[in-house]
Amino acid sequence: MNRTPILAIGICIIGCVAPMLRPVPTASEYKQRFLTHLRPEQINSLRFTYHGAVGGEASLARFKVEANAVSEIRANAQREDVYASQDEDAVQELKRKMAMCTDEGQIPEWFDFLFGKALPVFIDNGDSTAEHPAYLHEWYVDESRGIVYFVMIEGGMPQVA
Repeated sequence: MNRTPILAIGICIIGCVAPMLRPVPTASEYKQRFLTHLRPEQINSLRFTYHGAVGGEASLARFKVEANAVSEIRANAQREDVYASQDEDAVQELKRKMAMCTDEGQIPEWFDFLFGKALPVFIDNGDSTAEHPAYLHEWYVDESRGIVYFVMIEGGMPQVA
């Protein structure tokens, strides 16, 4: 008599939680869906994290580009700014935002962002509409190394497990 409720709860947990998570995209799907300012062949050595659930998704990516790709990112962004590397509050806020874009809540070692270096950042963002959730895409470009660091948040910010 005690087994039936336990079995029913076990099935509910498996059946109710699994659909809430979004599958991690392949590298090809990631390029096509999120890195829309560039052609797939312009993106080299792509590494990314992906944290997604029904309420939202977030990601960090690091990839190499040739110099001409930077002009395409610049031309397609809604606005351009400069990451304030000398402002400790800005550094901590960016580290927090980046850590929240991973399942583990920590920036991976391969994401070798230089927090002490001022970098141009190209920003796309939009409010929620009936067709699309709110989103934030930030493209930090280290032109001297030919590396782009991409921070993406769409919908609500996923919570770290």
